[in-house]
Amino acid sequence: MWGVARHDFSSEVGDEQATSDWEDVVVGQILRCMGFVEEQIAEPHQTDEGAIIALDGDKKLRWALLAVPNISFYRYQVSFKLIKH
Repeated sequence: MWGVARHDFSSEVGDEQATSDWEDVVVGQILRCMGFVEEQIAEPHQTDEGAIIALDGDKKLRWALLAVPNISFYRYQVSFKLIKH
């Protein structure tokens, strides 16, 4: 099961606190998805794991994930090269 959290910051321009709380939204959503899988899909002998993939994370995210060892955090990097034809 894939869970995706998305937040539209366009309506919160200038609200620094709201734009920095994406970690709370993502952790809450992934926990809810994992709980659903555990209760509704997984067999008693199965466990579920989650992953958060983001450009960056801050100390609040690290603190939250310390309490939930079966959620991994991955940072991504993007690079590209423009070639004129």
